Amino acid sequence: STGTKKAVRSVEGDGLELDGFVFQSVLIEALEDAGVIEPKGQLCDPGGPGMTSSVSLLFAERPQDCIKKALALLRLQLAVD
Repeated sequence: STGTKKAVRSVEGDGLELDGFVFQSVLIEALEDAGVIEPKGQLCDPGGPGMTSSVSLLFAERPQDCIKKALALLRLQLAVD
């Protein structure tokens, strides 16, 4: 679909580039699988008129371990050496 083409595009070599929102979703999912907690609800930072930014907060007792585990999970999922 057109939305998918905009979200993922090929880059030089065999690489892919993900849209920022898609990348954030994949990254948060990997971090949650690694033990990070994302509290329910959203924090909104109201900008100027008609503008709002959504912010995600993630918590972990040992963040460095969760990040290492999330990177390992992403490597497996993406079949990266």
